[in-house]
Amino acid sequence: MKMIRKTMEHKSCFFIILCCIQIFFTLLWFFTDLTLAVFLSYETAFFNVLLIVFCSYLHYKKNVLLQAKRYNITQAPLMIFVKKYQFFPKIVYFRKINDDLTLSLSEKWRHFSFFFAFFKLCAYGLLAVSFLFLQHRGLLNVFGYLCGISSLLVCIFIFLLYVKYESKKNH
Repeated sequence: MKMIRKTMEHKSCFFIILCCIQIFFTLLWFFTDLTLAVFLSYETAFFNVLLIVFCSYLHYKKNVLLQAKRYNITQAPLMIFVKKYQFFPKIVYFRKINDDLTLSLSEKWRHFSFFFAFFKLCAYGLLAVSFLFLQHRGLLNVFGYLCGISSLLVCIFIFLLYVKYESKKNH
């Protein structure tokens, strides 16, 4: 239960960092002479990248849960059931295998679907369409668009520093 509470605390902290970065940019836009094009470019890029990360997170979470269900992993074993490390060497038998390493069609499809989920591809398509839409309307500001993409990376960097600080504080 303590682990779940800690995970939820980290998720809420990441959400708070995202909101602070978003509020900071909005206040910067209100109190300086940034144009509407900069604001729209920043917002569309920020939310599209956030959508890409969210879709990737959901897809990887689904795959991890499916793999855990396949191997019947429901909870971690208790430490009393962990065997002691054996120091004597084990006999290893080598087999000759095919060096071509060719994958079957089902394995190729599984690897392809793991990295290119439908919703993730839709999120990337939305990123490209929003870029083209802003360019077509004359509202594209490349600097604002790049700042919108990189602001999520700044949020992740701040979050990593927070988690590292929290882990040092608890030990």
